[in-house]
Amino acid sequence: MGYDGLSSMIDPRHTQGSPESVVWLRHEIRRVNRLYQATHNDEVGRRLPRLIVATELGSRHAPAAQRRAYQTLRSLTYHSATTTLRRVGEAELAWVAADRSLAAAQEADRPLLAAVSAYRLGYVLVRLRETERALHLVLQSGSQDRCSVRRTPPSAKHRGSRHVMTAGEGCLSPHVPMTQRDHVRLTWLEPCAAVKRPRVVAWTCACRAVFYELCEGGGQTRIRRTLQAETGDVVHETHQCSTVEARAIWAALLSGRAR
Repeated sequence: MGYDGLSSMIDPRHTQGSPESVVWLRHEIRRVNRLYQATHNDEVGRRLPRLIVATELGSRHAPAAQRRAYQTLRSLTYHSATTTLRRVGEAELAWVAADRSLAAAQEADRPLLAAVSAYRLGYVLVRLRETERALHLVLQSGSQDRCSVRRTPPSAKHRGSRHVMTAGEGCLSPHVPMTQRDHVRLTWLEPCAAVKRPRVVAWTCACRAVFYELCEGGGQTRIRRTLQAETGDVVHETHQCSTVEARAIWAALLSGRAR
C-alpha cells in the first residue's frame, strides 16, 4: 500500500482551499473510523488526505467561535491517520501524525483527547525504539494533566487510555445508541448558574454532534447535554436530583431508553 499522497498532505503548509463544514467533517471521520475497523485500509488511505486538508483549513480560517470544534476534529483526523499508518508499517509518518493529533487536542483544550493522543504518540515512539522520548512525553503529559483547569476529571487520562486499549481503535468513550420506540423524553433546561464548576464523573464520546456528561456538585447530580454547533456549543441540563436518580437516568440514556 502506498502512502506517498498522505505523506505530502500531512504537511499542513501545503493546504489551500475553503474549509468544509463541521457537520461534514464529523460524518467523514465516523466513516473513516468504520472503514478502519473493517480493515478497508486502501479506502481509508484515499479518504484521509482530504480530511487532513479540510481540518487544517478549518482550524486556521474558520471563525473564532468554531476554532475549538475544528481543532478537535483535526486531532481526531490525525488520530485516525496515526492508527492507520501504524497498521500498514509507516512508523515515521505515524510519528508525525500522532504529534499533530496531540498538538490539535491541546489547541482545542480537550484534556482527555490530549491524553489519548499522547498515549498514541508514546506507543509509536516505543515502536521506533525512541524510549527516552516516550518517557519524556509521559512525564510531560502527566504534568499538564495535573495543571489542567478544564472540567475533565484528573483520572480521565487513565480511564481514556484503558478504554482505547480495550475497546478498539475507534473513538475514546461510549456512544449514545439509537432511542428505543418507547423511550422517555427528558426535560432539558438552561444550565444551573449556582454550581459553576461541577465534577464530571461520566461522559459520552465528543466525536458526535451531541455528547452527554454526568455532573455532580453542590450536593446534587444532573446530566449535561452539549450540542457542538457551527456557531458554538449549546448546553442544556436535566433538573438537579439525587445521585441515585441521576445515575438511573444516565443508565437509561446509555441504553436508548431515555433521550
